[in-house]
Amino acid sequence: MSPLSLEMRLRLLQESGQISPEVAELTRWILKRVEERYDMTVTEENGAMFTTHLAVALERLRSGQAIDEMVSEGLAEVKAYPEEWAFVNEVVAGEAGRRLGARVPEAEVGYLTAHLITLVRPDGL
Repeated sequence: MSPLSLEMRLRLLQESGQISPEVAELTRWILKRVEERYDMTVTEENGAMFTTHLAVALERLRSGQAIDEMVSEGLAEVKAYPEEWAFVNEVVAGEAGRRLGARVPEAEVGYLTAHLITLVRPDGL
């Protein structure tokens, strides 16, 4: 994780009231899992969209806000990447959801998987 730029992004989201300190910390934890699993460094350049979507989605889950549905074609497309789908289910829906006391809907798993595919497979979707 690029400590300055992504950290600044998370601080700005927190200071503007868009995410809680708990969600900022959980986002950092997930970014570290991505770096470990995919043997890469997540930077502002390659991971800005993933980081922002992840943090805001976790905050919506934490506060009980509704998540938009994902069209079935989109879900089918991201499920064609079983490694990334499994990672999001395990790390975000599983561990992060447990830490937040929230169930992560399949649609949100789909959106996050799409962002993860873009991050770890630049030629992906």
